[in-house]
Amino acid sequence: MIRSAILCACIGINALCFRVLDFEKKGEAVDPEREIHLLPRVDYLEIVDLGYRNVLSDIIWFNFISYFGYHYARDREYRWLDNYCDSVIRLDPFHEIFYRICSSFLLWDTKDVDNALLVLEEWEKRFPDNWEAAFQHSFARYFFRQEYQHAAEILARVLQFEGVPPIMANIEAKFRGMAQGTLDDLLFKKKLEKLAKEDRERRLKQFEKDHQK
Repeated sequence: MIRSAILCACIGINALCFRVLDFEKKGEAVDPEREIHLLPRVDYLEIVDLGYRNVLSDIIWFNFISYFGYHYARDREYRWLDNYCDSVIRLDPFHEIFYRICSSFLLWDTKDVDNALLVLEEWEKRFPDNWEAAFQHSFARYFFRQEYQHAAEILARVLQFEGVPPIMANIEAKFRGMAQGTLDDLLFKKKLEKLAKEDRERRLKQFEKDHQK
């Protein structure tokens, strides 16, 4: 019975996904109130065993690409973006691309800092040895919340990790200086913002490339 339910869910999600793609090709609008039905309830899907969770998360991720691409080209309204992110991450929490893309889009495209921070915290929790996860989390705390001390503490934890770029120590020192009130480097802020936006643009271009496939 469970397998049948999973199969029905997969078919339904996939069919709805191609329905959105069909709307896009025809230039028609998708009713925002109906779009949420493209997502299954994650609390139901969490009873599914690991193998089926991965399949479902991949299907939802493909739908996520379609959803974002549609609204990016049409109206830049991403009402259900956080729902998609929550679904794929909870179903497959060890797939890093979900954290990278979701945190970036939530921060810069929907300005949903609260949910973006939740994604970044989960990324760092799941991948404690990944300095990139710590850096992205610390940057968001620094730039969007002005939580300089918290940002410094997050980054300090990974400075001794293998493969961490030397510039990370300099960034951590800057965060610490701002937290102590001994530094207010506007040029540094602008440089870091520029780097973050360039990284976001790279992710967006890759996302657009995937969407066109």
